[in-house]
Amino acid sequence: TRLSGTIPPLPVTLKSFSLLGSGVLGNLNEFKEGQARLTELWLAGNQFEGTIPLNMAARMDCSVTAPCWLHLEGNPELEGSMPPGLCTRYLANENKQDQFVSLGGDAAQCDGSCCTCVGLECGNFEEFPVFAPPPPPSTSSPAPAPGLPPGQLCFSGATLVETKDRGLLRMDQLQLGDLVLTDAETYEPIYSFGHYDINAVNKAEFLQISTEQSLGSLELTPNHFVFKEGNQAVPASSLSVGDKVVMASGDSDAIVSIRTVTRKGVFAPYTYSGTIITNGIKSSSFATVQDNARYVTLGTNGIQVPITYHQLGLIFESPHRLYCRLLWLVVGRTTTTTTTTESYNNEGMSVWVEQPLQWYEWLIMQQSLVVSGTLLLLVVGLWCVVNVFEMMMLWHPAGLVAWVVLVIVACRRRNCCSKRAT
Repeated sequence: TRLSGTIPPLPVTLKSFSLLGSGVLGNLNEFKEGQARLTELWLAGNQFEGTIPLNMAARMDCSVTAPCWLHLEGNPELEGSMPPGLCTRYLANENKQDQFVSLGGDAAQCDGSCCTCVGLECGNFEEFPVFAPPPPPSTSSPAPAPGLPPGQLCFSGATLVETKDRGLLRMDQLQLGDLVLTDAETYEPIYSFGHYDINAVNKAEFLQISTEQSLGSLELTPNHFVFKEGNQAVPASSLSVGDKVVMASGDSDAIVSIRTVTRKGVFAPYTYSGTIITNGIKSSSFATVQDNARYVTLGTNGIQVPITYHQLGLIFESPHRLYCRLLWLVVGRTTTTTTTTESYNNEGMSVWVEQPLQWYEWLIMQQSLVVSGTLLLLVVGLWCVVNVFEMMMLWHPAGLVAWVVLVIVACRRRNCCSKRAT
């Protein structure tokens, strides 16, 4: 089982503790004095670091009637040799079986020591599990290159989402039209998927983020946005252990672990608000297309625009959202309706996303800031008008109808005046 965090406090009455192949972090000094004095301790196949405490022997409760088992093999970051106290206890009797039945470690700990077995010879694994280390700190330039692979903007299929009608589902079980939790008590329909790789074509690297209150670990690509304390949408790659993220309740919770995993299948559900609760953590529907960049950056010189990629994603999706709102207003929100209006390319990317993304990647890399800035301003302005229409339809549909009627009447009167003048 893949677990997050480190060893919890152990009850004093505990005699046997086994944690095999779980990728648990920390060091063995976490077995504090006054905690359990164990007869059996199995910690093979984890990610413990540092050295084996010198007083580890005193933390083991060995006797002739209850001999000890201690296995530490498969922890590649663990340094140093077995403490002399362990070997003293093991060699205390001529029988050599009265104190330790089995003492296992890797070659680094067992070379010239008293181990009864080394590494895979101990028989706990056919091969040790491999756990990827956390990603290194970002060293990207002020103007990161666009053109990310298709699988670099999404969640993994194992990510958990709360639905109103079908309960807690994996991301790869979601369908268009599902009502998903986007805030403390708010459910919104999935009107589209930016990526829907149900056939698991794409293989991508995901950050696995856990907090004390999260439902397991959230898995998303480094450039996908998560809401940090203060409701700030930031790329997942910018987060560190200890940072606080926004939870479904609206409260903040500190990150306890961040790891890297590789999965097949990528998914990016879109909601009206552009947010979705994933594994109990508030995430965005959108991602940056420039490595680790929160804000839009233009040109090769890296001129930053005061618009985040979360905000830009909401603006760019305005025509798509408006179309889906109008469609569902006319024919109703059903799975049949939505699946007939969405198309995806061979890599699972929505056609609503593919072409605009290619155009935008071309735009932000133009050397002329006059060209890129002007074009971006025009497009954002046009899409903001569409966004106003969308908001009016949502909050004041009668006002929208009245506004459209006024525009039509004004246009007709202008045409009439033009005809009289001629």
